[in-house]
Amino acid sequence: MSQSTAQPTAPTTPVVSEARVWEALTQVEDPELGVDIVNLGLVYAIRVHGTRVAVEMTLTSLGCPAGPQIEQAVIEALGNVGTMESIQVLEPYLRHEQTRTRSRAREAIAEIRRRYEIA
Repeated sequence: MSQSTAQPTAPTTPVVSEARVWEALTQVEDPELGVDIVNLGLVYAIRVHGTRVAVEMTLTSLGCPAGPQIEQAVIEALGNVGTMESIQVLEPYLRHEQTRTRSRAREAIAEIRRRYEIA
């Protein structure tokens, strides 16, 4: 009988790429608007260092009541990307020049909801 000399392979940690993080964040919707946080422009930057991910984002308004829910959804979505050592979600408030863009986006979403009778 011959014995196998194959060495066991070390477990690998899934590679976390910026593209995978962006894709995961498209699954996180603002519960009040029904649109994902990426397309709403709420995510400013993503930094990936090995398995560590930092997300810089904002909310749609000061004191957004859905803030904790959105932050938890981000953490859960990123947890599905791979093994994370830490996740940091920053919440800088909307910069003045962005408020008009967000307002127009909300108006467009409201118009779509009215037009298609979406609750």
